Amino acid sequence: MNNQFDAKKIPKFLYLLFGTIVALVVFSIFVLTPLIQNAGAMQKKHKDTQQLIRQYDQALSIKDTIEKEIKKNQEEFKLKEEELFVNLDKSSILLEEYFTKNNIRLKSYTLAEPQPDSMGRVSSGGYPVNTVSISLAYSDSYEKTMSLLKFLENPENGCFYINSCNLSQTGDSGKEVFDTTIALQLYYYDRTLDDTQAK
Repeated sequence: MNNQFDAKKIPKFLYLLFGTIVALVVFSIFVLTPLIQNAGAMQKKHKDTQQLIRQYDQALSIKDTIEKEIKKNQEEFKLKEEELFVNLDKSSILLEEYFTKNNIRLKSYTLAEPQPDSMGRVSSGGYPVNTVSISLAYSDSYEKTMSLLKFLENPENGCFYINSCNLSQTGDSGKEVFDTTIALQLYYYDRTLDDTQAK
């Protein structure tokens, strides 16, 4: 009687079954178990990623609106900066327009050469402060002179410093007319460098 083991007599399906069992064990050890252990963390990461994607989608959907708002604010800021920036030409034109509008006939009006500010002051943007001496003379009522002084004290019309204001009554034709002389300084930011660079 031959008790020798014969591998050829083992049915093929047993090899297949054994191989499947081994593959399942390996899959379970190296793939399934880590997946089960990390399932909670992976789900949280998945939710976080979905939330992040939603935020990106929302940001993209309002991107155009944000860009338009930024552009609008930049344009408004530039306009306001130009309106509020003390400027020699603008301030002197406003002053001349005031005389015309209020029927003040100037006997003399002198604008001296611009000079650097004696204290060396500059704007927050680095523009140096310059100053111009202005002297003017006219004959008119006391009320008109008071209105002019209020105009000069309004910072929207320029940065004026009144050095002196002298009134002497002429008594011409029974009217209260005053010969008036005013000496003042106009302070402004020198932006001529911008004009040079623009050219």
